Amino acid sequence: MHFDVEADSRRVGNFDDSRRSKNALSTQQFSEEQHQLLELLTTQTTNMDRESLQLLRGLEAADPRFYGHVLDTLNATWLTEEESRILLEGHADQLKLEAINSKRRRRVNALLWITLLIAQDFSKCLQAFVKTPTLDDNISEIDAKRLFRLGQYLVLLNAHEIRKPLMNGAASTNDAGFTSAEKAAVLCTLEAVGKYGQSSTSYKDNAEYQQHREAANAEVHSCIQQLAKENPELKTDVAHIGWEFPL
Repeated sequence: MHFDVEADSRRVGNFDDSRRSKNALSTQQFSEEQHQLLELLTTQTTNMDRESLQLLRGLEAADPRFYGHVLDTLNATWLTEEESRILLEGHADQLKLEAINSKRRRRVNALLWITLLIAQDFSKCLQAFVKTPTLDDNISEIDAKRLFRLGQYLVLLNAHEIRKPLMNGAASTNDAGFTSAEKAAVLCTLEAVGKYGQSSTSYKDNAEYQQHREAANAEVHSCIQQLAKENPELKTDVAHIGWEFPL
């Protein structure tokens, strides 16, 4: 169930928002099984708090650069308490709102890649778990590290839920969380990528890529609008922001 994501540790080491779009469509189309796993991981990842996300840097035997530069981008675009308040109240001058939404666009891009990277590594770790006999006492070093890392992922992806009762439900003071529109944007974008994406070498020309891009964008916008019909909070957030989620 391996996710063939081109954003490996070398590319992510030079993460650049401006190149994110075409790279995202330059991934394989996902099987139904991969779609199900990715949807689950997307839901869990977008619900992670800031502290939990930072722990991705310390995963067993993972190259710190694998998540490092994307997490740096995420940190640089994290909303302050004041910005979150302005967003919640929904009334401020246009320049302030545009500055906040600019950060949110970049935050969606970073979160998109973090989710894809988690899916890529998580699937490798899950494969190691599935193929390793329960009583096997001769596990290779790489598989042993992947099995350990799988346990780390399962804890990290649920860390925010584990932390809540320990903190009596109190939120982290520096955690503004992802908004409903950001979560929807990541979920819908990854669905479109899985449907329209393909290896970058399989595009015949730029015109074909543009056709896929336009179809994927239409799918993203349709998905967000459909979710907004069923979620009043999301509908309000989408109406307030007024920005696109282009692939």
